[in-house]
Amino acid sequence: MFDLSQIGSRYVTIEWAKPIYDGGSRLTGYNVEKRELPEGRWIKAIYGNVSDTMLKMDGMTEGRKYEFRVIAKNAIGKSR
Repeated sequence: MFDLSQIGSRYVTIEWAKPIYDGGSRLTGYNVEKRELPEGRWIKAIYGNVSDTMLKMDGMTEGRKYEFRVIAKNAIGKSR
């Protein structure tokens, strides 16, 4: 679950909580993905590692609906 902390006409800032369980290995970051609703494909919202639990994403289109997902990563792999 995450919060939309700031919304503008061309950007959105999302925040999320760290997972309760790290799988036995320290978290190394997050992948953040987005898709345009209702039938868009999942794409990376930002290339590279996101190390914080907050991300501002530019390039949004006003009036369109988006869905986001955050995937935690550690040395073992990624969450599902």
